Amino acid sequence: MTSNYYLDESGNSGDLATKKSGSKFGGQPIFSLACVGLNDLAHANEFIKLLKTIYGLESDELKSEDLYFKQPEVILDVAKYIFENRIPIIVEVVDKRYCVSTAIVGHQIIPPYDSPPDDDGLIQAVRNEISDFLSFNMSPACYAAFYKSCMEPSEENLLESMEALKCFLESDDGAFEYSKFAVDNINETIDTYLMFKRQFGEGDSVKKFIPLPDDSNNGDSIALLPHIHCQFNILARLNKYHLKDLADVVMHHDVQDQFGQSIRSCIRTLKNAKFPGGVPEVLTADFILKDEPAFRFVKSEESLGVQFADLLAGFVSRYINGCFYKNLDVLDIYHKTFRYIVSYNRPMSPLGVNFVLPPSKQALVFKKFNL
Repeated sequence: MTSNYYLDESGNSGDLATKKSGSKFGGQPIFSLACVGLNDLAHANEFIKLLKTIYGLESDELKSEDLYFKQPEVILDVAKYIFENRIPIIVEVVDKRYCVSTAIVGHQIIPPYDSPPDDDGLIQAVRNEISDFLSFNMSPACYAAFYKSCMEPSEENLLESMEALKCFLESDDGAFEYSKFAVDNINETIDTYLMFKRQFGEGDSVKKFIPLPDDSNNGDSIALLPHIHCQFNILARLNKYHLKDLADVVMHHDVQDQFGQSIRSCIRTLKNAKFPGGVPEVLTADFILKDEPAFRFVKSEESLGVQFADLLAGFVSRYINGCFYKNLDVLDIYHKTFRYIVSYNRPMSPLGVNFVLPPSKQALVFKKFNL
């Protein structure tokens, strides 16, 4: 039996390593990608017809940006319908600043080349703490220098990026408990880079300390695309949910050439990946692909499944940003809607919402919804 999944994103999925967006990302700090498993379209269409009659909806297409503030009760009813009919949902929500911060920590502060064994998870915990701190405090100069090192890789730009980080952390005067530790590690990273340079040359060595580029549809190299990381996770979570049997899975997305290019690139990467022994298992995902899902591209105004995904992705982005970042006093209807969405979150289950947020923000969400 074919399993149909519909995907859509919210929050401008453009390149994070650009000068255009800066550290505010064009006013869209949160990115979400939602995947909805919808097979009984006839039943869902009858539900939507009734919903449109009840709320006087005249538009052919349901969109989160139109409904989130003006008619949140519509999104609540859709979320309730999804929950009550046990329609599987997989959602990724990403804080873009945290995405950049983790890239900085993982490449220029505590890269894997100098890390000791982390059997007890302590090193990763420190990485998380530093990434959390940088997400909320890092200076625009650090962002600018890191962007430049990504977009114009050279020894000069790489060292300027790490020196900017050192200056920022040293100006902290020890207020952050890991400032000195981070500065010492950056100095070690610089020494490691210089050692690699002697062995492998400047060009190849510089690339070891910046994120690997993602290939765009026109062949240009672009860095830190949040939707790429989300697509990897969506695929791995679907793979886990279907016990590696994706042969009868069909993924539908709004007509968009770049999505098709990037999702196929993700599949090729996962199918060809060699995972070393000792890598901790991800309990909610399986990154070892055996089968490939099929793809179909549809017009969102003609696909109720894509509209459901749009409502979920747009709601999650706006809710997380408003409630946990802007600290807005939102109406209870928004909390009810989000509760339906995160009701899928269970230990070891691939369904529900994966929060790629700073640990401090993640803790607030988990506490509020007992996750």
